[in-house]
Amino acid sequence: MNSKRGWTAGARWVLGSVVLGAVIALAASPGLSEDKKDKPVMSEKEMKEMQACIEFATPGEHHAHLKQLIGEWNAVSKFWMAPQTEPQVGNGTSKTKAILGGRYVVDEYEGTAMDMPFSGFGISGFDNMNKKYVNIWMDSMGTSPMISHGTCDASGKEFSYRGEYDDPMKGKKVKSRSIVRIINNSKFTFEMYGPDENGKEFKNLEVVYTRK
Repeated sequence: MNSKRGWTAGARWVLGSVVLGAVIALAASPGLSEDKKDKPVMSEKEMKEMQACIEFATPGEHHAHLKQLIGEWNAVSKFWMAPQTEPQVGNGTSKTKAILGGRYVVDEYEGTAMDMPFSGFGISGFDNMNKKYVNIWMDSMGTSPMISHGTCDASGKEFSYRGEYDDPMKGKKVKSRSIVRIINNSKFTFEMYGPDENGKEFKNLEVVYTRK
């Protein structure tokens, strides 16, 4: 087990326990005896810290935007190896569900890509502290995850991400840009852009999802 990840998980567990304990103590305060009723259960600093922890952990409007992706979908993908070439077409299905109390949505994808079986797994959420959407994508065509951060427009229907992935052909990390557009309750699209051999951006992937 990666020690850094283990430490992070442990720290979050401790943080959750502290917040829970503080909430229980606060809820119990009306039952204090008369002579202690006016005494604060927590200091002002502790109250602010507890409130910050609660806000950090509470799903909000941005998490609600991601719920538009929940469901079972049929997918048609187009992949371009280079600009102005014919795309390779693939088909697949996607099952997306909310986890951890609506804090994240998970996408499980099964289909074909470049005439081969293809499986993918993605997690999307909104980071309340850093005020950014985050997406982690893993699939059967690689052994390192792609991590992207992004924003959403005012309508809550278009998500714009920027990230990078390991390109084995170039032997280095490559930057990418992607857009998720909610067309309506029954359709959304995913577009991904990356550099061509001269470093100029072009659309290399498009996936159209329609609800089953």
